Amino acid sequence: MKDTQFLEAAITKNADGSFTAIASTNSVDRHGEVVDNNGLDLKSFKKNPVILWGHDHNEPAIGVSKKTWVEGTGKTAKLMIQPLLHEVTDKARAIKRLVEMGVIRTLSVGFKPLESPDGVTFTKNELLEVSMVNVPANADAMMMAYK
Repeated sequence: MKDTQFLEAAITKNADGSFTAIASTNSVDRHGEVVDNNGLDLKSFKKNPVILWGHDHNEPAIGVSKKTWVEGTGKTAKLMIQPLLHEVTDKARAIKRLVEMGVIRTLSVGFKPLESPDGVTFTKNELLEVSMVNVPANADAMMMAYK
């Protein structure tokens, strides 16, 4: 039996209202898949760095990522973002407050697979969006605090 591991998550809000989060890691997700962050194409996402709620493309974005980068290499590569959530809509305001309270702490990536040698490991991908979610496919995709 494998030991269960958890990533400690705490939210530290920056002066501008943003925070830092792991959006994706190279671990096997709950679908048995691996999104290899070493092969992530961020160009299109950086032009339109939307943060959605639950991958819902029909609702207005709840924020943007001020900064997006891949940290580390190989198996330790992880997609990092600095989301800035707005308060324009009721939904975005509520989600922002739930994030600040620590109720919502996880994220999920929406991506277009470009290359997969086996159908479960996606080695090249285009990042389309990042969503705040209640339960992510990647259990390591969580809010972080850098202390």
